[in-house]
Amino acid sequence: MAPSAYSNSIKTEFVTGAGAAIVDCCLFHSIDSLKVRAQDRRTLLPWDKLKEAPLAVRPGVALRSLYQGFSTNLFLKVPYMAFMFGFHSLNRAVLSRVPEGTLGSTSREVLSAALVGVEASLLLSPLEMVRIQGQNCGKGGLVAASQYVYGSVGLKGLLTRGMAACMNREAKYCLGQFAIIGVVSSELNDWAAAARNEEGGWASQWLESADAQSAVASVVVGVACTLVSHPDDVVKTRQQTRIVAELSGAAATGADPYRSYWGSLRHVYRGEGLGALFKGSFWRCCVRVPLGLTVINWVHPRLRPAVQDALEG
Repeated sequence: MAPSAYSNSIKTEFVTGAGAAIVDCCLFHSIDSLKVRAQDRRTLLPWDKLKEAPLAVRPGVALRSLYQGFSTNLFLKVPYMAFMFGFHSLNRAVLSRVPEGTLGSTSREVLSAALVGVEASLLLSPLEMVRIQGQNCGKGGLVAASQYVYGSVGLKGLLTRGMAACMNREAKYCLGQFAIIGVVSSELNDWAAAARNEEGGWASQWLESADAQSAVASVVVGVACTLVSHPDDVVKTRQQTRIVAELSGAAATGADPYRSYWGSLRHVYRGEGLGALFKGSFWRCCVRVPLGLTVINWVHPRLRPAVQDALEG
């Protein structure tokens, strides 16, 4: 592939990823809110406010609570997903130059996917800390939450707190999204073809659809990769909700139990048990990621042709 083709592919994936992110965020921001609150042992809804509010306005109060910090999350999700798809295209272009005998096609896909998780985390981790403080810790919108985080932990803390946990989580997630889903979809296609030839049952006919294969693979792989990475997500959430200003000087004295990735993991496990490392797993593993991956894998290929035409035109 010529350099110009590589460039066009990266631009296309970048823009298409941003478009998919907007759809994803609009649909699933409320589930993100519930997931983080469950991980941090907060109430899922503002029950006191709901009790005080007239019955007719309670749904609105609940909805506003679930979509608190939406602008901040949108600001996070769009660049994150744009760079995630862009990085994957860039990684594949770079790795394609490695001789076939040195690195096979499957190894390239796996390595590219894992690298995307590390690369995207450099942007994602600080943005997630701002989002978490605004969305679930009541620190306001994008500007107010950013000012609070910067004033509490400084630039170094903003760039590093939760970073290792984020990289571990994203590497596992991206392996699922960019490598394993494709393998599962291919296996489903082969199974449907074989079943059609032998039986012609409704299941095989339904799975002959590329959309159905993508949806099933997204759900199955989404559940699996998020279960494996959920302890990382819990650690990151704990580290980023408990920042220096809320530790009453504990971090400055070296008593911060959430200072490092491994230290945080041990602290949660020893103090609260293994179950605490899977807090919020229902919202993330069974709802948020499977639905999100299904929507992204449906929206992304449908946006790509229009984006390609616009960039080439």
